[in-house]
Amino acid sequence: MKEEIKEGYIRISSISSAFANYGKVPQHVLDRAAARGECVHRLIFDHINDIMIPSDRYEFMGDKLDGYFESFLKFWKRYEGAKILIQEQRLYDDREMLTGEPDLLIETEEGIILIDWKCTSAVGKHWIIQAGGYDNLVIENGYGDIFKSLFVNLDKKGGEPIITEYDVASAYDMFNNAFELYRIFFRDQTCNLENE
Repeated sequence: MKEEIKEGYIRISSISSAFANYGKVPQHVLDRAAARGECVHRLIFDHINDIMIPSDRYEFMGDKLDGYFESFLKFWKRYEGAKILIQEQRLYDDREMLTGEPDLLIETEEGIILIDWKCTSAVGKHWIIQAGGYDNLVIENGYGDIFKSLFVNLDKKGGEPIITEYDVASAYDMFNNAFELYRIFFRDQTCNLENE
């Protein structure tokens, strides 16, 4: 069961999604994609934590998930020995009243790496906003500076994932700009025509 978010806090994903152009996608398609993504995230969570995965969990509403999982394994082999700092844990920035749930934060010999799993057909331009927001949350919660942020777009057919690395400073600047625009244009948006 998902944790209830503190009242008045804005999700990092709400800010990045405001710039994703999801308005052109039917809601049932978005809902199905989100549910499929949650199933893939659960497979990854269980694997990293050595929890046995029943064979029926590799399917979701007729969609095969084993390809996404195989793609994850191809990526994960280079980080298997890393120390897990956060895995799908909700973080808060009480100063800015922001919240988010990074998929994974690991500590390697290189430094601290933020990882976000994606199961989409293409890289989202708005992901850099999400990366900057998560980087901010990680630092605000005392985990230290991020060495790099990797958004790992898993391949449905099990191929190599597409890895997008975001420069931490650039992502943070993009997030701050998006957050400012979100507060002005999206946060409490109402239609002006309703008052006429």
